[in-house]
Amino acid sequence: MSERAARSPVTGPALAVLGVVLLLAAWQAVAALRWFGTTVCAPTVVVRVFADASSRRVLLDGAGATMLEAVEGFGWALLAAVVVGVLATLLPFLRSGLDQLGTIESAIPFVAIAPILLALFSRDTVPTAMAATTAFFPLYLALVSGLAAVSPAVADLCAALGAARRDTLLRARIPAALPVLTTGMKTAIPLAVLGGVIGEWLGSSNGIGPIMLVAMRNYRMPMMWAAVVVTVVIALLLYGGCAALEWVTARRFG
Repeated sequence: MSERAARSPVTGPALAVLGVVLLLAAWQAVAALRWFGTTVCAPTVVVRVFADASSRRVLLDGAGATMLEAVEGFGWALLAAVVVGVLATLLPFLRSGLDQLGTIESAIPFVAIAPILLALFSRDTVPTAMAATTAFFPLYLALVSGLAAVSPAVADLCAALGAARRDTLLRARIPAALPVLTTGMKTAIPLAVLGGVIGEWLGSSNGIGPIMLVAMRNYRMPMMWAAVVVTVVIALLLYGGCAALEWVTARRFG
């Protein structure tokens, strides 16, 4: 029996559950020992926040707004990455400059780019713009890497058959790039959630970000930690969707 066949199919999920349990236990211990005073609330206290109907409604409404902003920003980032990545592939002399611009864009700190976005967009649009900004570079990098990963034999065959660069792109490079792109999407989607929340801190009236700010200003630590948990859950759900898409594309094009 091979090593893969002998390995239990529940090993991965079991380890994930074990990791969550250990994290919760460590969180509970830190709160019980009051290493950070009353700033860190125990998980049992956070659960009581979700048990309260009015608090739960506020958190769910904020979660819906933040998820929508993150997904919308991610969609704009994906569209921009596809356009720029295809342009860099069809016009190779632009590749170096576009790579450098993408690197510069990803290196700009949030605190520096946020005022620029605030000057360009309305306060309610800034979270989506911030989500797009943070998600763009991982998507662009994954796409151009995938487009360049086509087999040399396939590229030579396309050239021997007289295929135009556009046809080679559509029939060879894009199918080869899809598994790599979906892997990059798993990296980009949590960044989109993070960017959306930070964008909400700039004055948006919707989403998890304002809930965090109000909770911190009023020192409502249980509500603040509940908002953090909701943010993590949003990121995990969207990550899971991207992971499922990666599995599908890997089976079809991998």
